[in-house]
Amino acid sequence: MRIINYYGKSGRVTLDNFNQEVKIYFDKIKELVRESKAQNAEIILLGDFNLHYEKYLDDKNNNRKMKKEHKLFEWIEDEQNFYDPFYIMFDNLSQHSLNTFYPFNTNQNPSRIDYIWVTENLFSETQECKIVNTTTINTDHRMLVYSIWSGRKDLKKFISMIKWMESNGNYFRMILINTFQIQKF
Repeated sequence: MRIINYYGKSGRVTLDNFNQEVKIYFDKIKELVRESKAQNAEIILLGDFNLHYEKYLDDKNNNRKMKKEHKLFEWIEDEQNFYDPFYIMFDNLSQHSLNTFYPFNTNQNPSRIDYIWVTENLFSETQECKIVNTTTINTDHRMLVYSIWSGRKDLKKFISMIKWMESNGNYFRMILINTFQIQKF
C-alpha cells in the first residue's frame, strides 16, 4: 500500500509561478502513482489540494476549457480510475456537507479543498468516511476520516507496526517509508 500526501499552496504570487509549481507537483504525483501501480500497490492519494472539485465538474459538464490546475482531477478519475469515497458516499447530500475548509475570514465562503482518493480495491473495502469538526485544534480545516476494513494481511501488519512504533518512536519515519512506502513531499 502506498499513501501519497499532497499539500497545494494557497494563494498565488504570480500565475506563471503558480502554473510552474502545479506542474512540478502534479508530475511528481503522477510519477508516484505510476510507480505504485507498477508494483501492484493499492494507493491512497490525499491532502489539502487547495483546488475546487465543483469548479472542475462545472467546466467538465459544460464542455468548457479546463483550467490547468483542474487537469489533475481529470487524470485521477478518468485516466487512473481513482474513487473519491466522500463524493460517492455523500452523493445524496448537499455539496455544503462536503466542505472541508471554513475560513477564519468570514468574507470567504466555506469550500471543499481537502480530498482522499483511493484505488478501486480500497474503495470496495470502505468502512466509513466522515468529515469531523475538530475542536481541540485551532484550524480552518475539517478533518477527513476514511476507514477501510482491516481484513487484509498488509493492513494488519501496518497496524501492528504502528503499535510497535508507539513504543519505539525513533524509527517511525524510516520504518514507514521502507515498509509501506509512505511518502510525503
